[in-house]
Amino acid sequence: MTSEKLFMHVNTLQYRLNSVHERCGYLLGLVFIALRTDCRPLTWMLLSR
Repeated sequence: MTSEKLFMHVNTLQYRLNSVHERCGYLLGLVFIALRTDCRPLTWMLLSR
């Protein structure tokens, strides 16, 4: 594996990690909002799917 290929691999890995982190943050934000505003029926609907 050349250093260039390794660098590209690390870049794509970092990009994937970032997108996953963004999604997790988004989900946590939704959960936080759901907990703050009492919309338990909505959360149950989402969880039971």
